[in-house]
Amino acid sequence: MGLLWASLEALAIMMAFSFVLMFVVMGLTVFWIRRKVVNKIYAYFIEPNRQITRELIPVAGSDKVTSKDGGDYMISPSRTMWSKWPPGLPTWAQETVPTLLYSRNNVEPFDPANRDSIITAQSLRAITDEGMLRATWKDAHEAANEGKILGRNWTTWMILGNLLITAGLAFVLWLVFDTQSESSINVQELLDIVKGL
Repeated sequence: MGLLWASLEALAIMMAFSFVLMFVVMGLTVFWIRRKVVNKIYAYFIEPNRQITRELIPVAGSDKVTSKDGGDYMISPSRTMWSKWPPGLPTWAQETVPTLLYSRNNVEPFDPANRDSIITAQSLRAITDEGMLRATWKDAHEAANEGKILGRNWTTWMILGNLLITAGLAFVLWLVFDTQSESSINVQELLDIVKGL
């Protein structure tokens, strides 16, 4: 009876710790997703080889964004759609983000329902103005320094937290297996006593 009780107790401890860990991981995931999409757009690019790629791009406070390949693309509120990010997670864990469709190396987004062009020679000149570029660099520099806490980035704090949780889980598992091995030794002693009678 003691072995059964010890096994049930160990199972209950493992299940409780697993549920707590699962809810902590889900909460941290939702928190990370919400922090990740702040001031960003989700861009779909139609590549020259007819593939579609996706990027989550930060908005630097101006009317254009820079993709991972270094190209500048315009933002158009009238052509903005909404989608969920990141793909592959359940909808309750995803965050709704503004979404734009681009053809690679074409500066303006397109709307499949409305194909009118929004760029003119004057607007392109205003976008590439030197004063506008200085303001964009200043905003990007300020945005890069916003994600730090106590001189460290959020990802560093998340890694440290995960290491602490993993160490705690390892310690609890060690305690459970140690308790189970002690109880199996006690059961073996009881069986030896019963055989001796």
